[in-house]
Amino acid sequence: MLAAPVASPTNFERRSVSASQASLSRTGSLGGTLKRGASLRHEPRPYVSRNPIKEEDLDVILGWETDTGSDKWQKIKSVREGTVWKKEMVEDGTWVLKAELTAESVPFRKAVELITEIKHRKEWDCLHLHLDVVETVGHGNFKIIYSQMKMPAFCKKREFLEAMSQRVSDIESDCYHMLAFRSTTHPSVPPTKDIIRADDQLSGIIIRPVGDGMTSSKVTFIYRVKFRGSAPRGMKKSYLASQSVEMVRRMKKYYEKKKVEERIGKV
Repeated sequence: MLAAPVASPTNFERRSVSASQASLSRTGSLGGTLKRGASLRHEPRPYVSRNPIKEEDLDVILGWETDTGSDKWQKIKSVREGTVWKKEMVEDGTWVLKAELTAESVPFRKAVELITEIKHRKEWDCLHLHLDVVETVGHGNFKIIYSQMKMPAFCKKREFLEAMSQRVSDIESDCYHMLAFRSTTHPSVPPTKDIIRADDQLSGIIIRPVGDGMTSSKVTFIYRVKFRGSAPRGMKKSYLASQSVEMVRRMKKYYEKKKVEERIGKV
């Protein structure tokens, strides 16, 4: 079933409701088509999304993460937490951005929790104005996520409607938790003329333990995104690079704040 969107001051809820009402007016019930003079021969079926992310897509993301060929990747930013790289895709002229960053003092399991759970992401994620779950399929390994990305003052906002899939490896020599994203469609969130809908061709977040994972973790952000619309040349890559670094810093501050609150609560 469609998960109710989280309350937010965006047009998201209104669009979801109006889309559902429009579907009801056309079909008589969500999920079943009702022709004039006829009756439904089956129970209405709720809309269930199909996952556009394949297993080979997850392998591609891991390949980008582990690929260290200096002839392919260009360094565009170096900070205390790590390095940000870019690589141009020869086949279509698009680019892949990779930010390899260390979240010091954030244990692996905590980093996974803070990144994968939307309620936590909303507290520290500085890249998105709004982040909502549109639909959860099965046990939550596959979700449809709606988000609005913050952009610099001279650029129009972008929105994303993405499928999100997860892969977990508990192998000691190759332990990680990965989120993969790709643009999709959903009847409850149609595009509008009010905001530019960007195209996420294939992106991901890979979280790995540093050492035994008890004290720190490594977070790699990978983006292959077409923002669409106009913007100053080079701005989009530099913006994502700086925001990726800021996200890790914000996550660390949020984790430290929660630790202090837990200690106070135990006193």
